[in-house]
Amino acid sequence: MKTLAIIGAGPLTGLAVAKMFGARGYRVALVARRRESLDRLVERLAQERIEARGFVGDVTKEASLVEAFSQIREAFGTVHAMMYSPINMVYIPPTQVTAENARAAFEFLAVGAVESARQVFPEMIKRGEGTIIFANGRSSVLPMQMIGSLSLGTGALRGYAYSLHDELKPKGVYVGMMTISILIDEEHAKNIAAICWDMHEKKDRIEDLYGAHIEDMRRIVTIMKTAR
Repeated sequence: MKTLAIIGAGPLTGLAVAKMFGARGYRVALVARRRESLDRLVERLAQERIEARGFVGDVTKEASLVEAFSQIREAFGTVHAMMYSPINMVYIPPTQVTAENARAAFEFLAVGAVESARQVFPEMIKRGEGTIIFANGRSSVLPMQMIGSLSLGTGALRGYAYSLHDELKPKGVYVGMMTISILIDEEHAKNIAAICWDMHEKKDRIEDLYGAHIEDMRRIVTIMKTAR
C-alpha cells in the first residue's frame, strides 16, 4: 500500500486531499503542530475507512520535521506522495515588513517546503517515481498589498517548485504546484483535492490554478512559462 504525507494538514484542503488519495488506496500520514487537531483528522478519516496517523511536526523547525518524517517511515515505510500545504495568513503591508517577520514568512513557506521535500525525494529518485505537490497562494503570481511579508515566502516557494520540477522530472519524480486564490470552504477544498489528484495522475503540468482572478493568473503564468 502506498503512503501520502500531508505537511501542514488542516480540516479543509488537507482533509479533502487525504480523502481523495485515501479513497484510492493510499494510507495517509498527517503532519501538523497540534496533536488535538491531528487526532480529529484521523478520526474523520477512520469514519471513511481510510488508514491514517498523525505526527506532530513544526515546519519552521528542522529537527521537528526530521523527527516527524522519521516516525512516518517507521510507521508506514516509504512516502510515495507528499503535499506541502501549511496555512498562516498574516496581514502585514509592505511598509510594515521587517527582517523578523520576513524571515518568519520565508521559513514557514519556503524553508519548510525545502526541508519537507528533502525528506522524501531521495527515496523517490531511487524508485524512479513519486509525487511532490506544493500548495501556494495568489501572491506568488499577483502581488497582494495586504500580505507583504508572506509574498516573500510564496514567491520563493514558486521558484523552488519550478526548479525542483525541472531537476527531478528526468528522474521520474513529479513536482507540481497548486496555486490557490480564494477563501477555502469545504466545496472549494474538494475541488482543489480533485485537481491535485489529477496532477498526480497525469503529471502533465508544473502548476494548476484555482479560485478568483484565475484568468489574470493564467495569463501571467503563461508569459512566465514562455520566458523559460
